[in-house]
Amino acid sequence: MSTTYLEMKEKLAACGVKSTHQRMRILESLERMGHPDAKELYFVLVREMPSLSKTTVYNTLDALHRAGLVSVLSIAGEGTRYERTVKPHCHFLCRKCGKIIDMGFSCAQADCLRLDGYVIEELLGCFKGVCKACQEKDAKHSKKGTRSAVPKPGQTKGR
Repeated sequence: MSTTYLEMKEKLAACGVKSTHQRMRILESLERMGHPDAKELYFVLVREMPSLSKTTVYNTLDALHRAGLVSVLSIAGEGTRYERTVKPHCHFLCRKCGKIIDMGFSCAQADCLRLDGYVIEELLGCFKGVCKACQEKDAKHSKKGTRSAVPKPGQTKGR
């Protein structure tokens, strides 16, 4: 989504939110970090802004969310995460590494619900499984072992 500094400043102004240094840095960090929680965001930013408080981070995230510039992501068991993308879309949560990945699609039936008179305010589509990177690590690790847990095609287990 790579938004320039000027574009972010204009978006804040258009939403009636003052573009303070802290707000700009939080927006930039959200864009770079993906789906951090407020504590992760705070610990990254406090290194460069030692006077930054956790309260400022939470209040800024709330203000940006109310302005429609930040989405709140709640995935069961993962706490509250934040992201810059506000267009509805689904997510993938890797159960091994915990990474949350944006999926390039949303619920196909959402448009049908709008036609039936429903007002959709939030999309909570989340897939859980194992990401590509973790699968590749597992495959490399199993090749280093003497026996593979999964039989090769044409081979039966126990041979």
